[in-house]
Amino acid sequence: MFRFSECVFDVEWDIPGLDETVNIGIWIDDSCPYRKIITEYDGVFSIPKQIQDFLEECGFNSDYLNS
Repeated sequence: MFRFSECVFDVEWDIPGLDETVNIGIWIDDSCPYRKIITEYDGVFSIPKQIQDFLEECGFNSDYLNS
């Protein structure tokens, strides 16, 4: 995972079965960045379960991904 700013992150997801790497942009609520509440994502149609689990392990609130 890379951090571009206080509220913008990038997750690099390697998919060996497809011989592909995908970058997923993650935005969090900028009014309260220490809470890490995900408000938006970009780069994929939906967030894979493995990435959601990883984000939660890193302390992100992923409620937005389940709505």
